[in-house]
Amino acid sequence: TEETVIQLLDELSKQSGLVRALTTQNEDAMRKISSFEQLVREKDQEIEDGNYYNEMNDCANEKMLKFASERYEKQLNDQQQRIANLITIIQRQQVGQDDCVYSMIREKCMLQKELSILKRHLNEEALMDKQHLKRVQCAVAV
Repeated sequence: TEETVIQLLDELSKQSGLVRALTTQNEDAMRKISSFEQLVREKDQEIEDGNYYNEMNDCANEKMLKFASERYEKQLNDQQQRIANLITIIQRQQVGQDDCVYSMIREKCMLQKELSILKRHLNEEALMDKQHLKRVQCAVAV
């Protein structure tokens, strides 16, 4: 009857308020989900950009190492050729030209020392370039 209708209207009012509250909460949750999805898209883009940077950096470092290696290899080959030329000259010397031969032997020894130093320098630079490459890769990864 009338009292039941009033109770039903009160209950309906309460339920309507709960529905509005739930709708508001649902809308808030949807906004948060949308925001998180945007953050995920941004992180995906950052990762893609980082991977591209790493690939470009690796390529540049590889070219740099190759160039340095070729340059030092050419220097080593030039030194070896100079030594070979000196050896040929020394082998052509006659027994009576000791002073000239000794001078060339000393020059040969000096060139061999230079060659040894250049080889060691090349190895050190190659090691440093590799270490630098690793540091850059670690820095980019972080």
